[in-house]
Amino acid sequence: MRPMNGSTHHSLLALLAIACIACGGASGASESATTTGDQDAAPLTRYQIGDTVTYEYAGAFSEAPVVLTETIESVEGAQLRIRVDATRGDETRQWIQVVTDTEENRDANVIDALYEVRDGEEVLLENEGNRDLLRLYAWTLPPCRGPSEAVGSETRDIDVAGTSLSCECKTVTMTCADEPAQMTTCDCPDFVWTHGGGRVVLDGQEEPFWSMTVTGQR
Repeated sequence: MRPMNGSTHHSLLALLAIACIACGGASGASESATTTGDQDAAPLTRYQIGDTVTYEYAGAFSEAPVVLTETIESVEGAQLRIRVDATRGDETRQWIQVVTDTEENRDANVIDALYEVRDGEEVLLENEGNRDLLRLYAWTLPPCRGPSEAVGSETRDIDVAGTSLSCECKTVTMTCADEPAQMTTCDCPDFVWTHGGGRVVLDGQEEPFWSMTVTGQR
């Protein structure tokens, strides 16, 4: 992957924040425990071992739909070990990302450690500037770039894996596949994984060029 800079770098990281569901934790997660005793201490994260979410990415941006599943494998304080499995047609990818669940880390896409699973072995990646993370998530990212301009936001009730949730949906203009486009993304406060879905529609088109849908969770 080429070095990223300027608005392209910013736009890719903005898209990565949508694709990388638990990279920095969920909004509203606690950053410190209470001091009333260990037995009464608030958890440092809303995630629990075994929590799983599955997303489907579809549209003309990809040669085939992409199914991506994230599973919490371990929780130590606020640090999460997350296994990510992605499939696109007959292709598969698997990696492990270790993150500390704070709002600041989520906003900045901070990764403590990143491992790519190759032939069953975990290979530690340098991930300088999140380049390895972007490469691993590339199947889910539409070819969009900034600068972006806000169009508006509204609260909607949307279906998230079979459950109706109230979500804040924001729309911005972007350039995708060298065409003007609008991207809408929805964040759901009551959904532990935060991101409830999104879509990119090229100007003059009705069908989404890119869409992200929650298809399962537990």
